[in-house]
Amino acid sequence: MKPTDFPYNSIHDYLDQIFIDENPDAQKVKEAKREYWKLYNRYLKRDQRRQGKTLHIKLPIEQYQKIQQMARNQGTTASSIIKSWIDQPGTSYHRMSTALPIEIQRICFDVLHTMEIRPVAHVDVQKSAYNGLLAILTLTEQIQQS
Repeated sequence: MKPTDFPYNSIHDYLDQIFIDENPDAQKVKEAKREYWKLYNRYLKRDQRRQGKTLHIKLPIEQYQKIQQMARNQGTTASSIIKSWIDQPGTSYHRMSTALPIEIQRICFDVLHTMEIRPVAHVDVQKSAYNGLLAILTLTEQIQQS
């Protein structure tokens, strides 16, 4: 994969531009090539960081082999299998993202109920806590509706 904004088409193009009017010795060419590859790799890594993030996970051998077998059966790669799981509704990823607002709501209602049973001594604290919990409940309802 060639970096998108890399200024040279090849190592020969780079050497031609560096040594326009001179005839370098072998040592200068060797140093120039090393410098070219440093520059190339810097651009390449920058491009890769812009395109997306990488996630490394460690799996037990059995799980890894199952994913590999699934990928072979479907004629694809293990990473595309895992990406498809993330994008599919009904996976644990989606259940977690929809269950979280419900769990937050439950906790907020529990706290509100406790505040009604045992009022806080400072009325200002109780009012601000109550208003904060209502704001959280409103936000979780909006998340569930979207």
